[in-house]
Amino acid sequence: MPGHEDVLLRIGDLIAVGGVIFKLLDATGPEFDYHDQVFRTMALDGLTQVRNRRSLQDALETEIARSRRHGHALSLLLIDIDHFKEVNDQHGHLCGDLVLRRIAALLARQGRRENCTARFGGDEFAIVLAETRLGGALVFGERVRGAVECEEIEAGGVRIEVTVSVGAAEWALTMQQSEDLIAVADAALYQAKDAGRNRVASGR
Repeated sequence: MPGHEDVLLRIGDLIAVGGVIFKLLDATGPEFDYHDQVFRTMALDGLTQVRNRRSLQDALETEIARSRRHGHALSLLLIDIDHFKEVNDQHGHLCGDLVLRRIAALLARQGRRENCTARFGGDEFAIVLAETRLGGALVFGERVRGAVECEEIEAGGVRIEVTVSVGAAEWALTMQQSEDLIAVADAALYQAKDAGRNRVASGR
């Protein structure tokens, strides 16, 4: 640009953008590792290492804002492990933790990088599907359901059969806040459970 000179940035340089100051860090240095650990502590669920509920809420608010501004589609899946209490009762809580970690890893592998996979609470997970209509969310939900059903989980020489129920919902202009989308997905999840579990249902 006329009147401006190119400047070569160095590790440790500070860059002001509006009211925010960024610091250039070495990705292999201890300071980067420290900030990365702080992020993980704040954003990730300690057991499953997918995003936690607070991080999910942030991601959902961001995508809702994008949807309002640009008209992009947005869908949400709520996923519940069927009869998870029986897994804990029959095999113990350590085995239950193993199941949670395995299902979380499977869900994270299924989605695109830009999707947000999170532990919603207890034995429930959520996936934010950016730029996805309800039809696409149902297809993705069925893929997830089938993958979980086929997943081989073994503990102490015993195979643990695991299935999930999935509720899908799409953001609508009539909705006011993220809780509205979550409520519709939650209602759809209960439909899937009431219909016999190990299935996908949608809500509007």
